[in-house]
Amino acid sequence: MSQEIVKTYMLSNPDIMIPMGRKDFYSEQIHAYQEHGRPNRVVEVINIFMFNESGELIIQKRAKNKNHNP
Repeated sequence: MSQEIVKTYMLSNPDIMIPMGRKDFYSEQIHAYQEHGRPNRVVEVINIFMFNESGELIIQKRAKNKNHNP
């Protein structure tokens, strides 16, 4: 089974995009946090805001059983 590919950037050099598998990203960052107490890489995020006809913001509730950011 293939991994979802995410766009990542090293905190030490954020100008260069480095694609990698999401599972690999999480594994690397857990190791970096355990070893250094902080992450060494970030992942690109896209924000989309959706509103209904009444102007209310529609949000997605994340499941509590998610491994990261539940």
